[in-house]
Amino acid sequence: MLLLSATVHSQPAEWGTFQTMHVRKKMSAKDCNEMMKVFKQDDGGECVQLNYIIISKPEDVENICPKNGKDLAGIFTSKTVFKTIECTLKNKFAKHSKCLYTGKSVRGKIETVCVVGSCFT
Repeated sequence: MLLLSATVHSQPAEWGTFQTMHVRKKMSAKDCNEMMKVFKQDDGGECVQLNYIIISKPEDVENICPKNGKDLAGIFTSKTVFKTIECTLKNKFAKHSKCLYTGKSVRGKIETVCVVGSCFT
């Protein structure tokens, strides 16, 4: 069982950012390079090592908190299995403009932290 730590802000702008970076209705593992360019993900000029994309409608991810998840000390685990794409950096020491990623399709439950009925990161 995969537990992907997916956290979503309750504030609209932050939830929007989370959706842009981690939630897509459609995507395949071969799309990682293009998606990571769109996200403009970097960590101080370095390439991001790993990013997960949840393949789902945004409301299905948001609805894990609190009614459709199982609470374990403030952490909610989805009852359903989600398809995710794991985008992993191929060239470990590349700078942002040279980032290359491999993608892998993974299925598993999602773990979220919830506050006031909404998930947040």
